Amino acid sequence: MNKLSLFAFFLLIVLTFSSSFKKKSLEQTSVAVESETSAPCTDDPTNCIPYWLDNQVVCTTSAVLPPLKKDLWTTLDANIDIQNLGVRVMAYKIQWFDGSWSDWYFPGVNDLDSKSYTVSGKKYLKRVWAYFVDHSHIYVTCK
Repeated sequence: MNKLSLFAFFLLIVLTFSSSFKKKSLEQTSVAVESETSAPCTDDPTNCIPYWLDNQVVCTTSAVLPPLKKDLWTTLDANIDIQNLGVRVMAYKIQWFDGSWSDWYFPGVNDLDSKSYTVSGKKYLKRVWAYFVDHSHIYVTCK
């Protein structure tokens, strides 16, 4: 299994379990719970659900974001997402000018732009997220 397939599979599992956990949590609104980082419940176990969020990965999908108009993403630096957003971008999509959306791109896996650009006769590569500058986009981040 190649890296892209493995990463896509991992992301699918994380998003599936994340949404099913939220769904089950919402269905059990009448159940009492302790604080977000609670120790195991001490009263009747049928009336409380212990849970710990301090070590859980939480992934979220952004809203559709407009073009940034700032050239902050045109680099191959693997940490530019953390520098610009403060979190790791796990996947992203670009909305092309015709209104269609790209497939999911995964940083460092399938997001090397096929078009290079030239400055003073020297060719440079960039990641597809460089299009955040002038295209609408969405991304999945995890903390």
